Amino acid sequence: MYSCMSEVGTQKLDPERVLSEARLEFGLTQREVDVLYELLCGLRTAEIADVLALAASTVVDRERNLLLKTGTSHRSEMIAKVLGWPTTRLQSRSPRLKLRGETEID
Repeated sequence: MYSCMSEVGTQKLDPERVLSEARLEFGLTQREVDVLYELLCGLRTAEIADVLALAASTVVDRERNLLLKTGTSHRSEMIAKVLGWPTTRLQSRSPRLKLRGETEID
């Protein structure tokens, strides 16, 4: 059933296993798993909507649920987490650079 993601880069994947583990680990619904699969295949929102016969707004809602359930903030981070790859979170606030001659104030 799941054929597009049998290989990602140089890594061989068992799509059934990846999606089954994601469903259990993150408490996903079947429709969220369907959207996740299409995201893993690299499809865009409109393409996912066409493939799954959903409104684009429904796909966006499912993706938002996936981000919340996986504790991630964007697609690439979510995909890395689902595949078990290391993820790096962006700092919510970048450190401020000091200008020449400026002293650090606490």
